[in-house]
Amino acid sequence: MTDADAVPLRADLLQQNGFMHGGVIAYSIDNAVTFAAGSVPGPSILTSGIAVTYLRPARAGLRATATVVGSSKRQAVMRCEVTSVNPDGQTVVVASGQGTVSVTG
Repeated sequence: MTDADAVPLRADLLQQNGFMHGGVIAYSIDNAVTFAAGSVPGPSILTSGIAVTYLRPARAGLRATATVVGSSKRQAVMRCEVTSVNPDGQTVVVASGQGTVSVTG
């Protein structure tokens, strides 16, 4: 399991309603997936696909945590959760994702 660095809430990362932009959430999934995958087949990898399901708006910074579901010599599949903190201080899952990486070397 790997825990990618938190993405802070900043004005340039917000969408029109003041929530973290979905593209930033997708980026955090992609980033966490590749970090987790690097622990299995190694660093010579490229993302070959991600799927994102948005569950609720993110009103604060993000933290993406990915785990390896399975791997082979040529690819690895990861599961990811993206969390944020609600205004009441509760940590909630704002998105769920899955990613696949392919070995390049």
